[in-house]
Amino acid sequence: MATGGDQGGSIRIPSASCGIVGLKPTYGLVPYTGIIPIEFTLDHTGPMARTVQDAALMLEVRILENCALTYPLNRGGSRGRVQGVRTPAPLR
Repeated sequence: MATGGDQGGSIRIPSASCGIVGLKPTYGLVPYTGIIPIEFTLDHTGPMARTVQDAALMLEVRILENCALTYPLNRGGSRGRVQGVRTPAPLR
């Protein structure tokens, strides 16, 4: 698994060429923290992984780490909850 930066296809095109899954998330879903922006309206970071389930799991972890969301994403029967990952307390 890896995190890619996408401004114009830099996650999706290489992923498609290599036979892996690349996901450009909805704008603002995954923060661009720690990455030098090129264009604020185009910059996205997202997962690159071997399977859709792995990409969904990685996206869920990134969301939980950065946004402290309290609900899980539907991974469609993937391997279950992530073990050993610490996430921030939910915002109240």
